[in-house]
Amino acid sequence: MAGSGTTALASDVSIPYGTGVAVMGTGSVSRGYGQTTFGTTKNVGDTIGANDFNNIRYDLLNASAHQNGVATALSLAGNVTGAQINTTDPSAFATYQSTVDSDRFNCHSSRKTTTSAGSNSRTSSWASSVTATYTLNFANANEARYFWNGGGRIRIASSRSGGAISSQNTAWSNLLSSAGTQEFGGIAVYNWGTSATDLYQVFSSAPYASNSYKIAVRTNVTNSSGNATAFYFDITWSDPYVDPMPGAPPLPEDIVDGTLAYSVEITYPTGGHALTPSGTWTSYNYSSYNAGAITGG
Repeated sequence: MAGSGTTALASDVSIPYGTGVAVMGTGSVSRGYGQTTFGTTKNVGDTIGANDFNNIRYDLLNASAHQNGVATALSLAGNVTGAQINTTDPSAFATYQSTVDSDRFNCHSSRKTTTSAGSNSRTSSWASSVTATYTLNFANANEARYFWNGGGRIRIASSRSGGAISSQNTAWSNLLSSAGTQEFGGIAVYNWGTSATDLYQVFSSAPYASNSYKIAVRTNVTNSSGNATAFYFDITWSDPYVDPMPGAPPLPEDIVDGTLAYSVEITYPTGGHALTPSGTWTSYNYSSYNAGAITGG
């Protein structure tokens, strides 16, 4: 890092520039909001002017505003025409860009919306295992990345109601109620692939301790490079419990009936927010979804 009165180092500009453009712009894999950027890189020997500092600063401020609702202050001496860059500027840039990068999956509550995105249910009874697959599709891989990187999340909940008055039904109602709404997203998205990745599992209590509710995910292609466009969330309600005294009261023994349901919500970054110094934020969301039927028995 350059000191006051010395020649600025390329890294004093290239590192904050790289972070701002990677997080705010197209980026790659887990970086990239898909927004307009203003910073330009500088080469060794180039003169660094106030406008150069401001443009790099704008990208970092816009990212911070998305993450915090209002951008955290970033004061620089060298962003005023005629002012001399001093040692505090690279230091301020270094700290600020590091925070912007580490917080890149954050989206402030004022910058996002949660909306219903499908559900399904069944009323036929079952006794061993039932499953459903919820599919979330995106127009292309970049739009999927911009959604997840910008703070997009999927929220899944399940419930059981009605049917016979039985300890088995009560156990399932309690299990799904305790599971609540499970939310998924963040950097974990880039660990998902074509084979199922378990996201969440919860078990019931005795005597139904083997009963479980599980959510797993698959993608149409391995997503380690951010290439997936379809995300398949597999939901499994498993009931391996076996009645030790079949035919004896209380009935209906090992049957689960009533209404078994699941519902999905999507949280997505909203658009229209002003960018500094000009332009507005573009929103990215899924292109379609399919809430698959609950099948099996």
